[in-house]
Amino acid sequence: MREWFKYFLVEEGESFYAAKDKTFEQNAKTMAYGRQEGFSSRGEFIKTYYEENQVRHKKYDEVLKSVLRKDEKVLSIASGRCVSEILLMESGHNITCSDLDMIGKVKELFPELHFVRYDVTKGPFPDTRFDTILAIQLFYLFDQTQLEDILRNLKSSLKTGGRLIVDISGAQDNFLTYVIDNCIGWYEAHLKGFVLKFFKKRRLRVKKKHHGFRYTDKEFVTLVEKAGFKFSQVYRADYRTELERSYIIRRLAGLGKIFRGLIEFMGQAVPYLRIFIFEKNHESDRGN
Repeated sequence: MREWFKYFLVEEGESFYAAKDKTFEQNAKTMAYGRQEGFSSRGEFIKTYYEENQVRHKKYDEVLKSVLRKDEKVLSIASGRCVSEILLMESGHNITCSDLDMIGKVKELFPELHFVRYDVTKGPFPDTRFDTILAIQLFYLFDQTQLEDILRNLKSSLKTGGRLIVDISGAQDNFLTYVIDNCIGWYEAHLKGFVLKFFKKRRLRVKKKHHGFRYTDKEFVTLVEKAGFKFSQVYRADYRTELERSYIIRRLAGLGKIFRGLIEFMGQAVPYLRIFIFEKNHESDRGN
């Protein structure tokens, strides 16, 4: 496990900058959850948030619809905008969305969406056990000790033999992601700051912000199995997002198929999507 940082440019004297998000509101601002474009209709919502991350959401949709049965009772934690969950709901799946709060006008556009406020760090889901729990783009926020507590709560929220489906969000900790995070990110932020300061006369500073944690596949599987789950399978996809965090690499990708092909080849070492499926051990119920 390695702590994951990003580098941002902020105006000198900017008071609202936080080196680490500590609240739901701060994280929502960092992730631009408050953005309202595309919210005037259901169709525009799907177009805005599904199509802007097409590779990612298509893979979620493909994997989830292939492994979930429509008679299963499914809980999604940290659902955010509920994009993948809405697509499942519209396909006839029985899904409950949950988060610390509902984001934007999602409930207004999709009144049939079942949403509850639930903080997975505080304890098991009250009164109900589920066949499957989804955790998409959540686990990277927590260190190992915090994940142990969360996994304990999720295990207690699952029926015997239930499944946990996790996209840990982001490539694993290896040499290439270390270079992307701590070398390329640092260099490009400083270079951009220098250019804007020199040509635009803006007073900017580079700030280092805690983004989460990167886990290797082995570390993550070991952690979850230790909590009372059995590893079943993993799906990997999206071999460009991590490399294209770099402005220079994004520009190269725009030059043509040869460059995009090269980037995807290099990106095999850093797939952004790692969707793990685990099954709750029957023996683990004895400890509940």
